[in-house]
Amino acid sequence: PLPELHAGFFCRRDHPLTRLRQVTMRAMLRYPLASTPLSDEVARQLVEQYGEQANPAQMTKLCCEEVSSLIQTVLQTDAIYLGIRAAARAELAQGALVEVPIQPALAARARFALITLAGRTEGVGVTFLRGFVQEHLRD
Repeated sequence: PLPELHAGFFCRRDHPLTRLRQVTMRAMLRYPLASTPLSDEVARQLVEQYGEQANPAQMTKLCCEEVSSLIQTVLQTDAIYLGIRAAARAELAQGALVEVPIQPALAARARFALITLAGRTEGVGVTFLRGFVQEHLRD
């Protein structure tokens, strides 16, 4: 297992939602949602937490594997990014993106793992990769 990463909803700093004290799922769904394909488990968690309206199959308007293009879209439009905080770390640090203060806060976290074959000697490359990921895969 690798570290779990915080997931959330993120928008540009001058997005209309940033003027609200509390953001509900209903208010957020007035804007397009951009995300990578989500697992069935995450979809179940979203529906459990926010109701049927949060089913990713209906609420996601832009779905793409390329996270950087999703973030660039969010920076230039009223779209909202649903994904891991670490993917938007630079934009959050610069203040270009902010986390949407949705109530209740999103409880989902992204889980990652490095899978190897049992009973096999771990190659030097895998050892290096494991160290690199442990150092850089963080919120």
